Amino acid sequence: MISPFASACSYHMPAGDEAVDWGKGIQWDGSTAYSNEWNASIATWNAMKKINISKDTLFTIEDLYIVDVYTPTFPAFAGYANKTVSGNNPNTNNNTPYIQINTGTMYSLTSAEKQKTLTHELGHALGINEITISGNIMKQGKSSQTYLGMKDKEVYNCLWG
Repeated sequence: MISPFASACSYHMPAGDEAVDWGKGIQWDGSTAYSNEWNASIATWNAMKKINISKDTLFTIEDLYIVDVYTPTFPAFAGYANKTVSGNNPNTNNNTPYIQINTGTMYSLTSAEKQKTLTHELGHALGINEITISGNIMKQGKSSQTYLGMKDKEVYNCLWG
């Protein structure tokens, strides 16, 4: 566990574990039943203005895939899998990072809690690890917070300038 007093850059994931491409963007594909919360989470991170997160097009390469799964006995609401999880992408069977949303547990959350969960997972796709300080989206656990906290912003800016 990283100390709450650690520098912002201590909270980044290992290099290459993020879904950000060389053009400082994430082009995502897939779909979710939680599209309102997903779009709100994209808007939250895009407001930071360093990395552009947008829907994949015919002219871009998919950097991230989002998919709903139904696993009611698994307690997690969602999860991010990076490039090192070889061959497990549920869409393309390649090394594209993906976010799986567990519809078997997400249904019980409020809209704000769903948005927090998706914003948190998208933070992992941006290369941000868990933050141990309350009041941050990247603090693991159930919460209705939908805005980025001070440490969320510090880590993002440390990683992306």
